[in-house]
Amino acid sequence: MITYLGFFGVLTKNVIRIYKTENVNILPLIYDKNLDGNVIKHYNNEGVFIHYKNPYGLCGYSKSPCNLIDVNIKKEKKFGYVMFKKTNR
Repeated sequence: MITYLGFFGVLTKNVIRIYKTENVNILPLIYDKNLDGNVIKHYNNEGVFIHYKNPYGLCGYSKSPCNLIDVNIKKEKKFGYVMFKKTNR
């Protein structure tokens, strides 16, 4: 009898817990809250595309290259490599 009451109590407790979750996502959203994939293109002072910026915070799984901070960067190509240099505003 005690076994049946214990089993029924545990089952009821878990059913109530599952019912209260309200269909929230089981994956953690600590890296990316941008579920639609909308990003903003960021250009330097010369009008050259430099990086993407996620308006919802961290870059996480957004398009690359992504940066959180608005900085003025100069983009150069040398010997087939793309080089980024930070410049003063």
